[in-house]
Amino acid sequence: MLVFENDYSEGAHQKVLERLLETNMEQLPGYGADHYCESAVEKIREACGCPEAEVCFLTGGTQTNQIVIGAVLKPYEGVIAAETGHVSTHEAGAIECSGHKVLELPQEEGKISADNLSDFLNSFYEDENHEHMVFPGMVYISHPTEYGTLYTKDMTEGPIIPQLTKFTIPLILGNLFQLTYNAADSVIVGKFLGDDALAAVGTAGPIMNMVILFISGMCMGAGILMSSYYGAKRYNRLERQISTAMIGGLIFSAVIAILLILFAHPILELLQVPADIIDSAKGYLRIIFL
Repeated sequence: MLVFENDYSEGAHQKVLERLLETNMEQLPGYGADHYCESAVEKIREACGCPEAEVCFLTGGTQTNQIVIGAVLKPYEGVIAAETGHVSTHEAGAIECSGHKVLELPQEEGKISADNLSDFLNSFYEDENHEHMVFPGMVYISHPTEYGTLYTKDMTEGPIIPQLTKFTIPLILGNLFQLTYNAADSVIVGKFLGDDALAAVGTAGPIMNMVILFISGMCMGAGILMSSYYGAKRYNRLERQISTAMIGGLIFSAVIAILLILFAHPILELLQVPADIIDSAKGYLRIIFL
């Protein structure tokens, strides 16, 4: 049976005790300076993807929470936690003796929800006397919680409609802004520059759309890889994929912009654009891709 109440209700795992017996008579310097600690430091650095990280070992979880909370918070700030959280129950005395109040929130299966947290913050700052109250300075979560549950950003869990809505709204807004951009160009050019200029903008539209769709396809492909790495929790690969996609996107955009600026005229001739508007269309394309 797995118990998540705390880490000191029982002794060590049998394999840990066996290993301690095996190494018990080794002559080693103090804790933190021996080769076992050095090995642990390297493994922690590798797991965090930060080979230059400074790793300091503390004697227990209570001391760790107390030191981190005391270091991060200002004197007038408190820490928000689930009412079942470790710092709200077993460690509350250690935290609050340092001068930082624990601000409890309702929990569900040991977890606090984003909605409850948002409501708490809104009600705090809407209170006219909040300047005289304990400010919320940080949020404490147990992962896994004291109930053994986990926080997750997995879109396969929880109500699907709200998650899909949050995911699709930015995409829809992006497309709307792109359409508004093109429409605004057409309206302004048609009203102030005349029919020929409007025809030039319309002629350049298919070329712009082709480039935008090609870039969108590349982004979708990169997004699939990023999603796969994120779902598999391969965060090091995810970071490399993000940087590769960004660098590749910048290089591709620069190359496409240069090619279209240099070869705008031949491309428009290939599309059989009328000679009387080809110069206007070429100028519009060059401005766009600059």
